[in-house]
Amino acid sequence: CSVAADKYTCADVPVDVIVVVDVGGSLGQAGFDSLKKLTLELATRARPTASGARLGIVSVADDAEEVINLSPKLDDIEKRIKSTLEWRRGTTKLHTGLMRAAALLNVAAGTRGGVSSARGVPMVLVLTDGLVADPFLAKRVSKKFRGAGMRLMFGVFGGSQSGDKRLFAKAASQPAEENLFFHPSMAALDANMTSIAGKILRRMCGAVAPAQ
Repeated sequence: CSVAADKYTCADVPVDVIVVVDVGGSLGQAGFDSLKKLTLELATRARPTASGARLGIVSVADDAEEVINLSPKLDDIEKRIKSTLEWRRGTTKLHTGLMRAAALLNVAAGTRGGVSSARGVPMVLVLTDGLVADPFLAKRVSKKFRGAGMRLMFGVFGGSQSGDKRLFAKAASQPAEENLFFHPSMAALDANMTSIAGKILRRMCGAVAPAQ
């Protein structure tokens, strides 16, 4: 597609996506605000519809909380992000977020069949600073859900250590270059929000279209 990365929106192609947003203490308020802004940007440009993208949101810190279940209604999604997605501090236990996301997508760990349908392959997009408290469990759970047919994507924005980079490279669906995004800092995210959202959408959506 010749459309510039920062102009992408989702085309009207069926896809179900749960966005898991890190709300742990290592982000700080400013880092959380950046991820919340990115989540809103992605929701708006996904252009949810009953026949196209459906989005759900989960927050994760010491545990996972549902912000909104899969929905084709942008107004509802935006309202819940603005009112319910909050910085909760604590540590980031990523495996709990993956498990909650899989439950919303009706994916059973360790099984195959039934997860890929007319709505395409169920997808989870994790937005995080890369500092997680449960690397072993996160890797184990991600492996199970990949085996069940779920696609896992990760956007990692600053703060990641070498061990965490290895974790996300193993946790993401393959090929990793299509499902893993590393950015050096939250400042880089803030400065390039529109472009970064476009690059994620190009891989997240079943198809993309020029922005209206």
